[in-house]
Amino acid sequence: MGTNNIIVREYLNSLKEDEELDRLLPLLLTLKGLRIIRTAKDAKGQNQQGKDIIAFGRDNDGIRKRFYFEVKGHSDKNIDEASISKTDGILDSLTSARFAKYEDPGIPGFNNSPVKVILVHNGVLKPAAKDVYNGVIDKLFGDGAQQFERWDIHTLTDEFGTYLFSEYLLTEEENIRLFKRTLVLMDVPDYGLEDFFRLIDNLLTKPLATTSRAFTKLFSSLNLLSYMIWHYAKENNNLLPSIKGTSYLVLQTWAWILRNNLSSKPSVIKVFKKLLTTHKGILDEYFEKTLQVAIIQNGLFSEPGGFFENVGYSLRCMDYISLLVYYFQLQQAGSSFDFKIDQEALAEMQVKQKKLLFEIIDNNDGTKRPLLDRHSRPILLVSLFVLQSHECTEIDRILLNNYLCGVLDGVALIELMRKRLPELHDNEEALIETAATGKRSYEYQDSGSMLLLIVIELLSILGNEGMYSQFRERFSQQVDLQTSYPNWQEDHLKLEVSYFQRNMNNEMIVESGVVLPESLADFVKQVGSKPQAEVLFRTDMVGLSFLRSLSVIFFHNDIFPNQWRSFMISN
Repeated sequence: MGTNNIIVREYLNSLKEDEELDRLLPLLLTLKGLRIIRTAKDAKGQNQQGKDIIAFGRDNDGIRKRFYFEVKGHSDKNIDEASISKTDGILDSLTSARFAKYEDPGIPGFNNSPVKVILVHNGVLKPAAKDVYNGVIDKLFGDGAQQFERWDIHTLTDEFGTYLFSEYLLTEEENIRLFKRTLVLMDVPDYGLEDFFRLIDNLLTKPLATTSRAFTKLFSSLNLLSYMIWHYAKENNNLLPSIKGTSYLVLQTWAWILRNNLSSKPSVIKVFKKLLTTHKGILDEYFEKTLQVAIIQNGLFSEPGGFFENVGYSLRCMDYISLLVYYFQLQQAGSSFDFKIDQEALAEMQVKQKKLLFEIIDNNDGTKRPLLDRHSRPILLVSLFVLQSHECTEIDRILLNNYLCGVLDGVALIELMRKRLPELHDNEEALIETAATGKRSYEYQDSGSMLLLIVIELLSILGNEGMYSQFRERFSQQVDLQTSYPNWQEDHLKLEVSYFQRNMNNEMIVESGVVLPESLADFVKQVGSKPQAEVLFRTDMVGLSFLRSLSVIFFHNDIFPNQWRSFMISN
């Protein structure tokens, strides 16, 4: 067996849950030319009757067949006497697959086609169980009424190596090297997944016809990479690398779709949403583990962090609430990301989400201590999430007002005690050095601020005239207030592609030296006179606007001013 096939076998053999194998098989079967009729996820909560996956298509002999796949993994991946005879074991499952009919009159030729049952397990048949196993198979399938196959770890290795790991992952030498380095280094502290990012870039280098086999294999390979990085992150008990890796994969794939003018094709959106489903699955697992900690008092504080927590707590809190808002947006989009959720159910969901979000903010002071100017983005994500909700109640506005006032108080307290404002250029190294030594790093810059102007604009939306006056008196002469705008003269398509591909700070137009008038009313008028032109995103037109939040989180791209200033003008 070649080195590359050993990688495939070790990965497949390490799958510890049935659902992991259940997720992978449809990718393989699709590339083998089979039509997936039902998956294990579709039948979750129902009696699957020995049919975890049902497919339809031509077998190797050229005959169209109904395929019933029964998947065994985890403790049942190896076939022994116990796994054969136990309740819901191999005997029970194959008996159901053999005798329980599955019909679908909506698929031409399906009900009249012969049946083939395939037992899939990522282990081996133990020699001691061979006679019992052969007796079971002969009893159930010996009459030839239904055909039978068994795919063990060796068969799976060959199949996945041929159909999924080939062509894109394990054929080009550089991709093999990047792939191996990613798997080896994933559990190394501070590893930035650079090899994984390079691998994704390599896969997305050229346009492909959407009807071509290469297109199908590309998206299957991207999905497989998502599953693999998720799997190994779980093995290391740290899901953050898989969140980071799949975030990059989703953004770069969407940029590739935009760049090749494919966003209007339903077939392309459909396969892209499969990537989103995997990405959301990782976030489901991450927040299921962390929310119960995040909602307690200072739950996001890390005691082992030591002195680093002087900055680490705030950095962690800002990242957490940003990701949580994005996750809430994914939830609101529904399981198919088509926003076809009943309006009453959506409103109820948003009430619970806002309650949880403010509970985390109230219990973690780090959410109100911005240390970098880019922390305006988490603050904006939270604010827009509340303001754009189905019903922004008076209580919501009060809670949001209190949060924003807390942010300004946090900035003022650090300025009073530490003599510094949030670092303007997102220089974390300068921030850490300054915090650690108590002496301002030469590279620490805080003479200007976009964050402070954004916060006071948000408070103006809420009509907080008192805080505006206090802010103006304390900060307006001390700091250069700034705003950034997209370059409206740039081709919108080119700008949108860049937005999902990389950080665009150097391409934004910055207005500096903003002067605050005496009254809040005059300030609102002043803001209303600023440029308000929109950049038309095709991403929004196809119902995937939440991807803009992911770009803000991952690439630290700006949220464009018209997204919050529209609330100020309407008020």
